[in-house]
Amino acid sequence: MLLIKTSEVCQSSKKRGKKEKLLVEETPEAQTMTSLLYEPIGGVSPLVLYGPLYPSHLLLGLRLLDRSFAKPSPLALSILPKIKSLGSISHVLGASTQFYNELLRIYRYRHDDFEGVMDLLYEMEHAALDMDNETYEIVVDIMKTQNAVHRGTKGMPIKALWAMPEFLHTKFNTWKYKIGQALKEREQETASHVRY
Repeated sequence: MLLIKTSEVCQSSKKRGKKEKLLVEETPEAQTMTSLLYEPIGGVSPLVLYGPLYPSHLLLGLRLLDRSFAKPSPLALSILPKIKSLGSISHVLGASTQFYNELLRIYRYRHDDFEGVMDLLYEMEHAALDMDNETYEIVVDIMKTQNAVHRGTKGMPIKALWAMPEFLHTKFNTWKYKIGQALKEREQETASHVRY
């Protein structure tokens, strides 16, 4: 883009002087970039070309931030808010079930943040994302750990800590049931399609 400076004379009685104004003029290069982003390429929409890359790159970035450093980067938890800040299209295209599953694991195994896990599950439901076997296994694993702690197998200090409301083990029963039912319905639909 080409920036052109113009000068205007300020006519106020208190201040006299020049005020610079920037005008923007599109260069041929900028027009070419705009056409590449929005016009079909060889009859194929750019969304078809770039759409599948966006969620896979976001998932890769999340995994790299969480696993590729000596200590997991706290920036991993800032990716989802950034995706949302870019607009609903960014969230719809980028936030996949695999991405949310990876975030669920981070909240569960890195932070023991069950409230964060619950918030992500509600968000997945609100965004109409399919909860898969992986999501179900994460919820079941959380419930197994909570039950072991409440039985006292992890020690009394942990049991006392996990008696706090945010570790309440009955919260995940509803999610286990919901996800299990959704998986059964999906299996039945698949089986009925195979028959016909």
